[in-house]
Amino acid sequence: MPNPLVSIIICTYNGLPWLKESISSALNQSYDNCEIIIVDDGSKDNTKNLIETNFSKKVRYYYQNNKGLSSARNLGLKLAKGDYIQFLDADDLIPLNKIENHVNFLREHTKIDIVYSHCKTFFNEELNKQYDWDRKPFYANGDIFCKMLEKTFLLPHMALSNKFFLNKVGDFDTTINSCVDYDFWLRVALCGGNFHFLDDGMFVLYRVHNNNISSRLNSQFAINGLAVLNNIELKINKDDQIIRKKIKKTRGSWIFKRGRAYLNEGERYLAYKDMVTSLILNRQNLFYKISVISASFFMHPEAIEIFLNKLKKLLDDHRSKKNGFIFFY
Repeated sequence: MPNPLVSIIICTYNGLPWLKESISSALNQSYDNCEIIIVDDGSKDNTKNLIETNFSKKVRYYYQNNKGLSSARNLGLKLAKGDYIQFLDADDLIPLNKIENHVNFLREHTKIDIVYSHCKTFFNEELNKQYDWDRKPFYANGDIFCKMLEKTFLLPHMALSNKFFLNKVGDFDTTINSCVDYDFWLRVALCGGNFHFLDDGMFVLYRVHNNNISSRLNSQFAINGLAVLNNIELKINKDDQIIRKKIKKTRGSWIFKRGRAYLNEGERYLAYKDMVTSLILNRQNLFYKISVISASFFMHPEAIEIFLNKLKKLLDDHRSKKNGFIFFY
């Protein structure tokens, strides 16, 4: 039986200077039956020239006017001819044997729909300084819906997915411009997706930089997260009180994120209203939440952010030396 085709979908918008590294990590896979689809979502940098100069005969390149990540991913899925789907963002990397290991696992375990790897993070160009993705305690097999509600832990390039199953789930949601993956994987899990974490020592790399950090510090990001939860709740059986309680706690976490973002944006009334509401709905990380609220009375929001970022960086370094975990939000 011939090796199944894997479609590697790389969506990019002004993805330089890291796009070349990302494409190379896809091209260098030990598994040789892959097609690489680049969807350029209206880039205004030198993306097209980079592809034509370095990869024109090795990838399939498509350009569309800027419509957002969801639209680009949907186009990639529409163009994909493979039996399996591998997503890869333009600033992230996958290791040499990732796809080979995952294809072999899915071929041997035909009831599994999505297999996923561990992940490590690094900052900007610091590839030699890697941190374990702190969501590892949430990894689970089988039905992971409740785990995904509790904490988003699955990044798109961690997974290799059966395309036939993904087709059941439907498109990425084009009405939101962030929390796209959160929405998608929750819907995959809700549709009955059978997940498996393959603990084979392999890990993908997620690059942390200013753009992906800043996107999580604005109120629209949290508003989109709450919209995702609301849409998911509409699909839940009204009698399923356990999941509804979990959604309520998760909503509390998102409301705190929104309140913290409002604080950064100078909307202090909305900020305190959200942060206090969060304490009522979800008392997890209580010390941290109270610390943020207390500090906001005598520190400028930017100063709080700088302080928290420095603290997180120190904790990252300390915990990576002590037990391999990164404090990451």
